[in-house]
Amino acid sequence: MTPRVPARTQPGLDRGKRADRPMPTDRPAPADRRAKSAALVTLVAVALLAAACGPSNSTVAPNTNGSAAPSAAAPSAVAPSAAAAPGESAAGTPSGESTVAASRVPLPTGRALIPQAYASRVTVPSRKIDLPIVSGDLLPPPNYPYCDVALYVTRFGQPDEPGVTYLTAHAQKGMFLPLLQASLQNDGRGLLGEEVNVYTSDSMRYRYTITQVIRHALDYGVVTQLDLEQRNLILQTSEGPTGTPGKLQIVAAPVGEPEPVDEAEANPEAKPRDCDPAKTDAGGATEAPAPTPIVVTAPSPSP
Repeated sequence: MTPRVPARTQPGLDRGKRADRPMPTDRPAPADRRAKSAALVTLVAVALLAAACGPSNSTVAPNTNGSAAPSAAAPSAVAPSAAAAPGESAAGTPSGESTVAASRVPLPTGRALIPQAYASRVTVPSRKIDLPIVSGDLLPPPNYPYCDVALYVTRFGQPDEPGVTYLTAHAQKGMFLPLLQASLQNDGRGLLGEEVNVYTSDSMRYRYTITQVIRHALDYGVVTQLDLEQRNLILQTSEGPTGTPGKLQIVAAPVGEPEPVDEAEANPEAKPRDCDPAKTDAGGATEAPAPTPIVVTAPSPSP
């Protein structure tokens, strides 16, 4: 008997239909065709997986024991690719995906990862002033500033920041008394141009030169006249006994760039002493000054 030829291959039959239409469901494909179809599906799945994973250097190669092991060329999971496009991760996935959060979160910059450096020492070599500096918030009862140290006013900045570093100390022997005495001579013009050094706890030195002397100051108004985009320094001391309203303010501008110094040079031991007004040495006190401020400013350098 002549074997029956399947209808889908008989010439002249079903010409209006596709010759490669699927076989009827009641006639299963041969075993070898099923194997080939399964292999084809596997290859397509592998190709789609590779496309979703991006560049070939981030693919995963099969291990000899059948488990997945990273390829030797695979980069670190957090290292961004140099070829990554804007809005896209190193793996080629959108940056909004949680899988790339580690490579897309912006890292802190500048000082965010290191401890804050604080003013630790101030010197005015020409006046033989050399004092450790402590926080102005460090006040003994009844909140009278310590002796034998200068204090930085915490509402202002530190030497490495733009704005103002504001230091205060008593007008007493071994402290800011020489500034007060100099201000009594020709309204302090002799102070103009003198050098001031401020050291910080991270072993840096910041150099300044005195540009302005303000006698009988009653507020912080001078701050509004300064260029707050640069680093400024103000030294303040009293002008008379406890209760005298006027203060002496010395304004200084930065000179050059900060310089590294030895740690011991920048961080002298501070020994703040409780300055009970009843025990204060009055050697630096003067008569109460006139209430009108007197401002002496260094002339601007000629072009």
